[in-house]
Amino acid sequence: WRIQFNNQFHDVIYGAHVDEVAEEATVRSHQVFQISKRIAYESGYLLACECSRNFEKNIVMVNPLPYPISGVIDFSVQLEPSELVNSYAMVDENGEILPFGVEEILKERSYLSERNLMDYGWGGKEVKRIRVFVQVGNIPPFGCKVVGLGKIEALKCGEGLKKQRAMLGNFMEILPSVKPEVDDPVRSGADFMENSFLRISFEEGKITLEDKRNGKVYPNFGLIENSGDRGDHYLFSPPDNNIVLYSSFGKVNKVVSSPLKTVFEVIHDLKIPRGISEDRASRSAELVEQKVEVLYTLRAGAEFVEIKVRFKNEAANHRMRIGFGMGRRCTLSEAEVFFDVVKRDVSQKVEDAFWPEKIPPTRPKDRFVFVGDEEGGLLFVDRGWLKEYELTEEGCCFITLLRCSDFLSVDSLPERSNSFTGPKIPTPGAQYLGTVFEAEIAVYPLTGHWSNLSS
Repeated sequence: WRIQFNNQFHDVIYGAHVDEVAEEATVRSHQVFQISKRIAYESGYLLACECSRNFEKNIVMVNPLPYPISGVIDFSVQLEPSELVNSYAMVDENGEILPFGVEEILKERSYLSERNLMDYGWGGKEVKRIRVFVQVGNIPPFGCKVVGLGKIEALKCGEGLKKQRAMLGNFMEILPSVKPEVDDPVRSGADFMENSFLRISFEEGKITLEDKRNGKVYPNFGLIENSGDRGDHYLFSPPDNNIVLYSSFGKVNKVVSSPLKTVFEVIHDLKIPRGISEDRASRSAELVEQKVEVLYTLRAGAEFVEIKVRFKNEAANHRMRIGFGMGRRCTLSEAEVFFDVVKRDVSQKVEDAFWPEKIPPTRPKDRFVFVGDEEGGLLFVDRGWLKEYELTEEGCCFITLLRCSDFLSVDSLPERSNSFTGPKIPTPGAQYLGTVFEAEIAVYPLTGHWSNLSS
């Protein structure tokens, strides 16, 4: 906590500072993450020892929430290099076979402890790590559930299961003989995936989300927007001759196909200006290629879509956002902020003659924002790292992924009547050139107001 408190100073915590401060704050954040991860690992290990059953490999799933949860859970398992994944089965505490699949198989070196180094030398021990997803039900509130991964020969699974081992590629379809059947499986084709609640289609150059419970359609889903930015750490300011670029569609690949979970990858290949002009009035004429990868995941029985955005920043002085069409005019939003949930109406124009800056259309958020009304809408949830959104009167919600600026403060911005907010110190680190960014968002289509959710 002492380390974390050093990052709580008001000119540090919100990101408006010079490069040297940012570098020191980043080091402190990494220290906090490492210490916290170690504490969580040690606590989890003790809990796993208490909960383990008589399985060859025990997987302990902990529910930290005050209500039971069910669904398709991802985790990783370590095997010996010579072990075959299709010789294993997943079972619950009662010995019932669980449906599971393998998404990825990696070979890596494991350094488990000092003893491990003594046993295998500084080169570590070569192991096989697999990414697994399994459907489980009713993990109790503030409790845990144990499932086991064991050799088929050692489990009482019947001769049928032994004969019907699945062949593996980069991922595995569900074992043909697994019982019980998958609850509310995902069905997919070359350009769609769906369960009983939702359908996502990748057709005619656009991504569309459909809520099958009420028939509402959300077009322009996952729209990538890129705009120029001549502002500073405090304000977004588009150039006078700004060029805004959009990409609603890209190359589409289905990277995981299973009744438990289906994942589509959409690759956007944009060509965007390298920066802004010397007079800061327009974007530069030179273009660079900006690749943006977006993964869309739908799980069996899930009432939400998982989105993961990943890109390596190739340009300066710009803003990158992802947008979601509401399919109708929608002016109301409710966003979590510190200690509150704030209601906002974009149709109500707010003017303040005493405030030295024009009130921007963007608004702050913490972990979630709901766009809609009593009849429903979209709930956007993330880990609290995406701090800004904008709802347009046309009914599109944009969430800011990245802003790049070259100065701590810039004089004479049209959005600011007071020309001075701080020294004009160059901040090349705030351009984030070559930095790889990842962001995760879960999108929940709701049939009513977000406050009516039971869990």
